[in-house]
Amino acid sequence: MASCWADADRRQRKSTSPKGHAQDVSHSLERNISPRVGTWSMGAITAPVLLEVLAPVEKRGVVETAHRVRQAAARVDRSC
Repeated sequence: MASCWADADRRQRKSTSPKGHAQDVSHSLERNISPRVGTWSMGAITAPVLLEVLAPVEKRGVVETAHRVRQAAARVDRSC
């Protein structure tokens, strides 16, 4: 998912987002989403699945991280 996000981010922002930002978001996706659904196709990750995956992130007390990961996941192209 992180590589799909990076590709989508480059297309949407035309490479204007800072490199550090892209690395931070990719790392956050890898850490918080990929362990649970990393091998799934993007089309298989529905909103309820994403909320279920993010529940443990919220329980860790990092609600802002969960919010940002959800936003990043929403920007991922469903064709990945």
